[in-house]
Amino acid sequence: MNLFLPKNIFFINRQFIKINKMNHLEEVKMSYFTHMYHAFTYSFKSACASIIFLIHGIYPDTFTHLGYVLTKEIVTMIEDLKEKTK
Repeated sequence: MNLFLPKNIFFINRQFIKINKMNHLEEVKMSYFTHMYHAFTYSFKSACASIIFLIHGIYPDTFTHLGYVLTKEIVTMIEDLKEKTK
């Protein structure tokens, strides 16, 4: 038994092939750079929300709703984008 190979190596290989084919870009009807812009935007907002949630966990009286608002904003942005690309 090889301890360095994950048990789901077949799944990983299939996902890698999917990434190389760029089927996802066709599914969402976006160019590479438009998709990258949206993904980076969601990533940045998620990172901000994560930091806010960490601070809120330590100091419960701070940022009582801001993490929720940012997270909901991300979900709304994704849902609106899905509607536009239908």
